[in-house]
Amino acid sequence: MKIGLKLALAISIAPQFYVYPSEVPFDIYLKFFFRIISLALLMYSSLSLPERYFRKSVSMWSGALWGTCAAALVSTVYSPDPYFSAMRALDLITFCVMGFLIAAHIRKTEDLILFIKIALYTFILGAYAIASTFDQPLYRYMGADGVPRLGGGVLNPNILAYCLLGLIVMELVSSSFRPLVLRSILIALLVMGFVLCYSRSALLVAIVIFMVVWRPRSEAGGTALLIARFGVVFLAMLFADYLWTYFERGHGSGNLVSLGGRTTIWQVMVGAARFEEDILWGYGYQMLSAQGQAVSDGEITVTMAHNTFIQTYLGLGGIGLLLHIIFWSSAMCELLRRGGDLCAEVNLYRSFAVMMLVYSLVEFGIFGPPTVLAPIYLVILFHRSQLSLSRQMEGARLAMKSAGFKKQTTVRSSKLMTVNQRLD
Repeated sequence: MKIGLKLALAISIAPQFYVYPSEVPFDIYLKFFFRIISLALLMYSSLSLPERYFRKSVSMWSGALWGTCAAALVSTVYSPDPYFSAMRALDLITFCVMGFLIAAHIRKTEDLILFIKIALYTFILGAYAIASTFDQPLYRYMGADGVPRLGGGVLNPNILAYCLLGLIVMELVSSSFRPLVLRSILIALLVMGFVLCYSRSALLVAIVIFMVVWRPRSEAGGTALLIARFGVVFLAMLFADYLWTYFERGHGSGNLVSLGGRTTIWQVMVGAARFEEDILWGYGYQMLSAQGQAVSDGEITVTMAHNTFIQTYLGLGGIGLLLHIIFWSSAMCELLRRGGDLCAEVNLYRSFAVMMLVYSLVEFGIFGPPTVLAPIYLVILFHRSQLSLSRQMEGARLAMKSAGFKKQTTVRSSKLMTVNQRLD
């Protein structure tokens, strides 16, 4: 993928996911305008690509993904708000098409890393440009003690935290030739922004990534990583009081046990939602977020599940939930298995696998309200599928070539033996 196309796509993708300080119709028209530009750019540039670039390995996750798209589209027939379900179904289908086409343009993992970095940097910097232009706050105050969280009105702090964590991973796996000092300063700034977001789930994901799944590049790197892990444990013990304050945000231990109130939300949904009425088909894709369709127990009103498994079950019923489970189990197997000889590939796939699974369990995920991380994650999945197919085909080609060489050698040996017998 050419750098110009990467920049154009990043600039057209980013504006689709902001919370604009304006009237709702304007938001919708603006987002669809940029979405059309993204698709037009991809389709036009795809005309010059060879057919083999669009081949992907057959996998359960891709079948479940397209099946969920079909179920979301069908749900508009019986949805209480067909327009809203249709718009959200169109969002999902668009993300899948964008992920598929972008992955078709990316031939190497280095190109994938560069594209994700450009897209996320553009998204974050654009958000703060909008905030400055419309005089929007850069912080959102949350918690009993009013903790300021980086994100403000244009970006949700949790979404920003996951974007920054993605950039930290990209910077660490990147084979950039930037001077070490500049690269270290950039990573330090990203880490600082990540901490200021006060996202507890993102922090736990970061701990799992770097303390459990991260793979060192060399034996010396393994030693350094081990020392770093012991250092993190030591610092965690040293600053235990600060970490406790960071996680409980002035609410006490009960807030941690309830996952920031999420378990209460899930109980309300299970108790007040229409599961028993529409157990098979649900009552419309993303209906929970539609106007007038929230569920309530009289005290708490829920407009987002903070769990895409529950929200998918509510919107698409048992069939949608089954497709969702198939998608995630297959996608996790795809990304967590050995990604190749390159350490960067292994760390990239494993990191995003853990990140997006937790993001789906406690935040928005792929099948929740649209965020910029959804199409990026799908690009990674489609690219991984393309990489697997390419390596399978390369292995088959080498095997055939080896078999042909052996056959040719055998024929030559037979002819030589025949000639020798005649001479004798």
